[in-house]
Amino acid sequence: MTAQNQQQFSAETWETEPEFEGQQPNDIVLSWLNEAGLLTARMRAECAHDFRLEVMHDMHPDSSQGELHRQVILWCGDEPCIFAETSIPLTTANAHPWLRELGDEPLGERLQSQPDVSRSLFVYRIFDSKQLPAHLAISSDEELWARRSDFYIGEDLLTVTEIFLPGVIHCGNTSNG
Repeated sequence: MTAQNQQQFSAETWETEPEFEGQQPNDIVLSWLNEAGLLTARMRAECAHDFRLEVMHDMHPDSSQGELHRQVILWCGDEPCIFAETSIPLTTANAHPWLRELGDEPLGERLQSQPDVSRSLFVYRIFDSKQLPAHLAISSDEELWARRSDFYIGEDLLTVTEIFLPGVIHCGNTSNG
């Protein structure tokens, strides 16, 4: 997802329930969309030693929006399962310098250890797989469910968009790798 795609995603219509234009996710995807806990914790539990987090872009600046972007993929074995992008306004990054130094540490786990963190309700939508980075090799006709939420560290905002890839269906399956 490029900064241009992120701007497009932000401008798109999001729904307050996991239903979009009359479509609903299957039960497995729905369980991931409604996951209230940390996605990394669930992935670790379901994938055991086959879980890994790949940082694609770490604090890539988008000067036109005054934001930093971090993109990661959560893998279960050889299957990419979740693509996530965090948009961090420069004011938030400056107020919380540790955000620039996450490296391969999961954002959610770090946020959980911070005082005064809250999260908005989720909003949902479907995206076309063509909007994802090419190296994910997702079928071009595949529609992907996503959720988005805002985190507040005190008064400081950051937005996380999580797109559930086809591999999430097989997450934890022993034939996965």
